[in-house]
Amino acid sequence: MKKIIVSTYDDIHNPFYGGGGAIAIHEIFKRLAASYFITVITGKYPGCKDRETIDDINYIRVGSRVNLPRVSQIIYQLLLPIEALRLDYDLWIESFTPPFSVSLLPFIVKTKLIGLVHMLGAADMKRKYHLPFDVVENFGLRFYKFIISPSELNSAKIRLLYPRADIVTIMNGIAPIAGIDPSAPKTHITFLGRLEINQKGLDLLPHAYKKISRKIIYPLLIAGNGEQREINRLRKLICQLDLESQVRLVGRVTGTTEAKLLSQTLILVIPSRFETFSLVAIEAIVTHIPIITFDIEGMKWFPKSCGIKVAPFNTTSFGGSMLKLSRDKSRLQQLIQNENREAHNYSWDRTSQAYARYISQVCAN
Repeated sequence: MKKIIVSTYDDIHNPFYGGGGAIAIHEIFKRLAASYFITVITGKYPGCKDRETIDDINYIRVGSRVNLPRVSQIIYQLLLPIEALRLDYDLWIESFTPPFSVSLLPFIVKTKLIGLVHMLGAADMKRKYHLPFDVVENFGLRFYKFIISPSELNSAKIRLLYPRADIVTIMNGIAPIAGIDPSAPKTHITFLGRLEINQKGLDLLPHAYKKISRKIIYPLLIAGNGEQREINRLRKLICQLDLESQVRLVGRVTGTTEAKLLSQTLILVIPSRFETFSLVAIEAIVTHIPIITFDIEGMKWFPKSCGIKVAPFNTTSFGGSMLKLSRDKSRLQQLIQNENREAHNYSWDRTSQAYARYISQVCAN
């Protein structure tokens, strides 16, 4: 049985992140664990185990457990080359990690290497920190001969820069969410995701809601987790806008709690400044919840028939769309019907089968 290593800083149990990329990797490779010996290398975090087997995937966690995710991320990147030299494997799959996305692994990995581009993070890092992260990313990408991307947008960008790279687009899927009740009364509007204010637009969302707060009857629930300083900033903003009675932070939701939250959600909002491929958007499609999002590059893939896209970062338009859609039952029902027709396109089984085909192709190349 061939041994595959997948390196990804994020982890499904990481309390600071636990994002869509980590979920995607787990869902895909647990389905391939019957055919390959799978090891996933992630960063450490407070309370984690160094080694753990979850759904037949062997997790190895390296780095530091310090309560400083950015520091832990840097340490993880520095240690990856040592793991590449130390471990035994037939194929290495590297999930790109901010701030540079790329790493030194193309020069160190002993076998073939596939780059997994859940996101090209350098553009967002450059926007946030005004440093040339994109120069490092663009230079490093040329050393990856094989690349998987869930977004045709990213695939096209890389092909333009490096036409010799073998790039395949494999869309992510979604697992059925047990306990969803379509007939449940709709009681709120929901944000679901990592609480990272800048990227996720969580400074824009309260301002958008404030503009309609005296007219809308649905409260806004913000579900997810993140660094404590991000949570504190968000709470402070909600207080400054005098929205404590209408906007609530409900923390990370899983299992039956998540099912109940989504069952009672009228509209799901994605106010991100930067996205590559939002698993939350797919989750909304398969649970038939209309979406409102900014019309950013990373959401171009999202079908217009399943939600509303407004001018990027225009909080007046975003708030107005929330109010208008919440009152338009006919439009809501039409969007739900469109999502019902779209939902069959997203399946982890289909995604994992496409990964298996590409892995076989690369190994035989």
